[in-house]
Amino acid sequence: AAGAGYFVAVPNIFHLHGVTGAMAVELLAPHIAHEAAAAGLAQVRAEHLALYSRGRPAAAPQPAGAPSRALAVAAEASLDPHQVKLVEACRRGLELSGDPVFAAAAETVTGVPSETA
Repeated sequence: AAGAGYFVAVPNIFHLHGVTGAMAVELLAPHIAHEAAAAGLAQVRAEHLALYSRGRPAAAPQPAGAPSRALAVAAEASLDPHQVKLVEACRRGLELSGDPVFAAAAETVTGVPSETA
């Protein structure tokens, strides 16, 4: 969630990868040896601690709604794999945590407010 908040406040590729990279490790973890999965998750936690030690930026706006099919369609239409990955990571993050900052990040990357989508 901190990574998504940073992306909303300062939408750049660095902050985008803070969210999508964590999702990639989470998706891979069940399919590799337990020790390797634990090491990967520990590395993500350490990187996020270093990157986001000050917490979420105060400037993160609230989303208009929640990630929806329209956000996925907009990401796909962009032909930008980074948008697609971020929208999917945000959908998963919102589902797991309920934190609306994931919806705001998906809206930011696509430029589509989900409330009207």
